[in-house]
Amino acid sequence: MGAAKALGIAFSHIPDKELAWHDLHRLTQDLDKNVRLEAVKALGIAFPHILDKELAWHDLHRLTQDMDENVQWGAAEALGVAFPSIPEKELAWDDLLQLVQKTINLDKIPKTQISIYENRQLKQKYRFILSSAYHSMGKVSIFKAASTNNEENFKKEMEDAIQYFEKSLQQETHSNPAKFCLPFYRSFYMLTFKKEDIEAEVQNYLSEAKSAVGGSESKEQLIEAVENLGNALKEVQNLNEKDFISVKCDLNAYRRYCERVADILEDTEEIAPGASKLIRKGLPIIDDRIKGKIAEIQRRSKEIYKSTKDTPLMDFGQRTCRQTHELSLQNPLDLEIGLGRIINTAKEWCEYITHEDKKKSACDKLKSLENMDVQEKVMAFSEIFDFISTNLSIPRIRIVHICEVQQEVVRVAIVQFCYQLTKSFPFVIENKEMVKSKIFSGLDIAKNDGANIVCLPELCLFEAWIPEIKKKYSDMIVISGGYYKDNKNTCPVIMKSKVNLIYQSKITPAAPEDKEMWESGMIPGDSIYKYETQFGKFVILICRDFERFAHYFRDIDVDFIICPSFNGAIDRFHIEANNHVTKNPSYILMANTGVFGGSSIFAQLNKNYFYRLVGEGCKDEEDMSFKLCEAKIGKDEIIIANFNLTHKSIQIPVPSESSKEKRSVTNIKKLTIPWI
Repeated sequence: MGAAKALGIAFSHIPDKELAWHDLHRLTQDLDKNVRLEAVKALGIAFPHILDKELAWHDLHRLTQDMDENVQWGAAEALGVAFPSIPEKELAWDDLLQLVQKTINLDKIPKTQISIYENRQLKQKYRFILSSAYHSMGKVSIFKAASTNNEENFKKEMEDAIQYFEKSLQQETHSNPAKFCLPFYRSFYMLTFKKEDIEAEVQNYLSEAKSAVGGSESKEQLIEAVENLGNALKEVQNLNEKDFISVKCDLNAYRRYCERVADILEDTEEIAPGASKLIRKGLPIIDDRIKGKIAEIQRRSKEIYKSTKDTPLMDFGQRTCRQTHELSLQNPLDLEIGLGRIINTAKEWCEYITHEDKKKSACDKLKSLENMDVQEKVMAFSEIFDFISTNLSIPRIRIVHICEVQQEVVRVAIVQFCYQLTKSFPFVIENKEMVKSKIFSGLDIAKNDGANIVCLPELCLFEAWIPEIKKKYSDMIVISGGYYKDNKNTCPVIMKSKVNLIYQSKITPAAPEDKEMWESGMIPGDSIYKYETQFGKFVILICRDFERFAHYFRDIDVDFIICPSFNGAIDRFHIEANNHVTKNPSYILMANTGVFGGSSIFAQLNKNYFYRLVGEGCKDEEDMSFKLCEAKIGKDEIIIANFNLTHKSIQIPVPSESSKEKRSVTNIKKLTIPWI
């Protein structure tokens, strides 16, 4: 019996976990019911660290149906402890429901064949099963609340948790950890959803929680934990001003801390002389080793912040640095809350790891932190954070300020025509004169239609044509698509300007351009230029640069992301473009060769207008994305539309009078480009 208990306590620290698991698995099948009771309790504690979770779950499930009521009680308790790591969560929840229902039904059956004393003993066992099952259901509901992405579900799970904790307390057992958890979660709920007076609610919580802890000398250290949770409650209303993810993140920290303190409280009531030792073991101690790892995390965050200067992620880098330096070195609950927030931030950083295998590795490692205690979490996170920071790919962003924006509505044209490139590097267009004719024909259409900006596809230009374009189309900005110069894939911005214009160079080579593969290849650029002009602010992401860097511009003040490309996989870019404008009201313009088609404009627009866009030949009928117009494969076509630089999102609610509606994009049309 003692061996089973010891395995649960020590399991996470045992080097040979496979052997330890073999012993624990054997003990769950012992003929002695007392051994099985301690084994199932140990199973709940050890569950997150057991490698064979399928077999561990099979054992736990089997023990919920044990013939002995005490083992059932232990299984009910273990389900609540192990639930976050159980693979079959729905079945685990069903086991708790069945334990409750079966026990209620058994309690109703008259016991005529046993003595009054035995009857009392049996009823006491039933109360313990119900108390543990309801308490576990409350813990599970808190876990679900902290895991949901829906605010209504969050509220419902909190309400369910409070009800389960109350039902647990109604069983009147001599030891019930719910008496510690319930006051905190009830106060948390009242402050979050009922907006109660914070001082009164916190004082109410402190009174109830301290009463639960009791006043004996052996429990004084638990009062400090109560005070920590009381201080956390004072921050709850501040959480409401934050995003929903932060609220969930902090609740997760409260959940783990509450459960640890409640478990210790239960043990101290049974073994008062050992209470102080249990407290020191259960509540995290921020020792010198942890402090050293936190210092490493803080140092690495400073390096990340420095690396993000002059990049689209500068604000993100600053937030990361601030979060790490707010990690508490005194209060273990504050440390756990801070770690939860910085781990969420690290998950966002994973999106900026361009190597897919390394990105997946980092995400998987971060997910593995969820069930670790705070000391383990600090140690593991330090290594993961170091891995993430050394694998980030962050582009420099340089401002090219030409003038302030001078008009609210800008007319833009996307030109697509069929052309091919030579097979040898550096690549240039074939049929030079024919391509030139198509370009100038498209520019003429755009000029005559009042376009302010015209976008051409990748590598469709010869440098010698620039002076002619600049002279003939001086009232427009021409994103020229570019050419190779000094082995750089360069896209000139052609416009009348007193400012020395820096041309955008491609950063991410396509397979035929990659000099790591070939003896000669593209020399990559090192910066993305943000052009600030009279017709809005825009960046140019040439072909693969769009897929690699578009997400950096989610929170950057740009009106247009322009993507010139020579791309046979344009559909993949369309998915990224739609996701981008769905989350971030902005405009994405893609100009591709007609050989592959797919030149498009992406913007948020009320979907009531899609029917007409289908009728005008701009959209496919089944396409419900924010791709508003697309030039088809094999076609020489030009897309022209007006873009509102002030109102880029869908107006909600939509005004009854259409004249009052603020539309992002208007006057969309697609024309055929004739050529001579």
